[in-house]
Amino acid sequence: MIVLSGIGVVATTVFVLGFFGNTWWGFDLVSAYRPQMTVLLGIVGAWLLIVRWWRTGGVTFVAAVVGAINVIPMWIPNPVATNATDELKIISFNLLAANPRFDDVVQFVAESEADLVFLHEASRPWEEAFVNAGLGYEIHNNRPDNAIFATLLLAPPGAEVINYGFELDGDRSVEVHFVHDGVDISVLGIHPLAPTNERYAELRDHQLGQAAEWSASIEHRRIVTGDFNAPTWSWAFRHLQNRSGLHNSQRGFGLGLSFPTTTSVFLRTSIDHLLYSDGLTVVDRVLGPDLGSDHLPLTVTLLVTERS
Repeated sequence: MIVLSGIGVVATTVFVLGFFGNTWWGFDLVSAYRPQMTVLLGIVGAWLLIVRWWRTGGVTFVAAVVGAINVIPMWIPNPVATNATDELKIISFNLLAANPRFDDVVQFVAESEADLVFLHEASRPWEEAFVNAGLGYEIHNNRPDNAIFATLLLAPPGAEVINYGFELDGDRSVEVHFVHDGVDISVLGIHPLAPTNERYAELRDHQLGQAAEWSASIEHRRIVTGDFNAPTWSWAFRHLQNRSGLHNSQRGFGLGLSFPTTTSVFLRTSIDHLLYSDGLTVVDRVLGPDLGSDHLPLTVTLLVTERS
């Protein structure tokens, strides 16, 4: 029981530190595995209580309850309005620049019949693959000449597109504005830096902050989607959602464990997101098949509704 108690103490400590991601970037990384930590704490805490290690077991189990309060709402759907228009389908997919499965990804996009497609980490070969595919989209290459990759946008003909730049310290986003069934909609596709060190974590947080400011500046219906490099449970993601006033499409559709595909599903986290404003509602949210990337493609189907 001493070993199990030690596991409970260490796991609880790590779990609690994940709630203080605003104090140090390393703590924010810990939050990525909150669902898995919740299960571990629940099992260890329950077993310690069964064998009457009341103090350690009680603290560990309480931590599991806190985790469950955070995680369970992901299965509670937001209300779906009935006074809705035609569907709006959006794909966000981090291709992985070195991924060689061009034909499979092109076929996936073609069969999806999506209205908008954001392809992150799109290198020159990926740009050429979609130009040659002739899928009927207007293709917007947002990659700087000195960059290996950026976000490739497949948009409907006539859409207005603004590239905010994909330099290391830039906004790393692209905006598209179009009219859907007579309603103005703006979508911001983002790919902030991965927080692999303190400097990159600061830039990631700044880039997410830019997305929040963009959302606050748009008066009509708006969406932010992409590879956020921030899990659902992180301070950075929660801060963006609170500042932007947007809703998480993940609600009602589970954990959305999209990354990395190179590990067991039990070691994955959710960093591919779509947030949406009032006046929109989500009717479907699915992760696609493994297409050779370390991410799974995210497809979200929305409807335009009356504003609440």
